[in-house]
Amino acid sequence: MVGAVACVSAAAAASGQAWGAGAVGASALVVAVVVVGVAVVERLIRDLHVREVHREFMLEQVLDELRSRATAVTLAVGMFRRRWAGRGAGGAPTGPSEEGLAGGGGDRTGGPQPVVVALRDETRLREQALATLEAEAELLRVDALELAAWLRFEAGRVTGERERVDLAALAERCSRRLAVAALARQVQLRYRGAAGPATVVLGDRALLELLCLTLVAAAIDRALPGSGVQVEVWGDGGGVGLEVAGEAPGLRRSGGRTWGRNLPGAAPEMRVDLARRIARLHGGEWCVVPDHPLRWRVLLPAAHGPFAGLRLLPFPGPDRAAGGGRPAGRDAAVQAAGGRWAWPAR
Repeated sequence: MVGAVACVSAAAAASGQAWGAGAVGASALVVAVVVVGVAVVERLIRDLHVREVHREFMLEQVLDELRSRATAVTLAVGMFRRRWAGRGAGGAPTGPSEEGLAGGGGDRTGGPQPVVVALRDETRLREQALATLEAEAELLRVDALELAAWLRFEAGRVTGERERVDLAALAERCSRRLAVAALARQVQLRYRGAAGPATVVLGDRALLELLCLTLVAAAIDRALPGSGVQVEVWGDGGGVGLEVAGEAPGLRRSGGRTWGRNLPGAAPEMRVDLARRIARLHGGEWCVVPDHPLRWRVLLPAAHGPFAGLRLLPFPGPDRAAGGGRPAGRDAAVQAAGGRWAWPAR
């Protein structure tokens, strides 16, 4: 009996030592796994941070390059204008072939002198070159703004601000700002709108201005010389619409990766996606009229009134098969909310 008790005691002691050793080993293994995991996570976080810093640095470099080039072009245009304006005020330098123009004789009965025609052609070409430089500088600024805003959307750092914005005034200012680009591209730019009904739009002023700039700049890039682009803003107090429509002849249909000035690699997807995201941010709709070379519509709900609750509704995908590109999902949501979205007949 005493021997059996001694054997049981010895077995229990051995088992306790084994369990203790196993627990110590398991604890050491867990600690090692945790240490390795923490090190791996820290390295991943550090690499992500380095990549983010590098991406932001590269982005700032690109944007600074775009802005500096645009500023350099603008300064060069100003220098040219001042120089040639001074020469025109003081009179162009006259040489031996211009004595007849200066009053020193010559044939005055044969119509315009060759020197006059040459000077007129030179002046016209010079003014055209200056207008082209100004247009490219303005489009460079727009490209920089679009790139910065699109990357902010990609990073999830864009939030809509609540304020009253006059969309008609923004569209008119954008049209005037890009008028020099339209003139250089030989595209007639028209604006139609009323500032009154559009003052109830709720959104971020800078983003809505960028939306107008994006649409107008894309339309000018897409229009061929001799064509026209019309920017129109309408509203009835319950909602505001912005439409950019091209006028035949001479409109490029979208296709492939060739865009605007036929530069390979310039994709229109970023501009279209940026406009769609800005419209969604402000609770609006982005529509493309089918079977039309160029007609884009952005419909935004009002800040007050029966349409104020539209900002809280989910954004449905556009149903182009119903109503010529009009989103049927939003119509059903508006009817359920007790309101009616006013789609103007265009």
